[in-house]
Amino acid sequence: MLIFAMITTPKLTIPALIIYGANLIPALVYRQNELPTIGIHALNCIWITAFIEQVVIKKQPKTLQLTDDERAVLSQLAEGKLQKEVEPFTQNQVTQILKNAMNRNMCKTKQELLNLFIKENHTSA
Repeated sequence: MLIFAMITTPKLTIPALIIYGANLIPALVYRQNELPTIGIHALNCIWITAFIEQVVIKKQPKTLQLTDDERAVLSQLAEGKLQKEVEPFTQNQVTQILKNAMNRNMCKTKQELLNLFIKENHTSA
């Protein structure tokens, strides 16, 4: 359950570990297990957390991964154009291009993607 909670909702990582510890300590005390057993469980918690953070949970890329069309659309939007004014694409094409870029770059909103694009291009220019 601990791993499932941490994978599905990363915000639950710390509460899941606290609940695990709260359940584990009385069980170990009741069985009169020694300190090395508690240490092994603590190391397992650290290992599981590190594994999930590095391997399972997808992180936003450090730089935007964009196609040429996505760059063209974002550059026109950064200039202040509306989606329906972006050339040479239709509004539906622009919407689909932005959705694909948002999914690939793990952005929740168009504005978040646009802000990252502006920041990346402003600092690299």
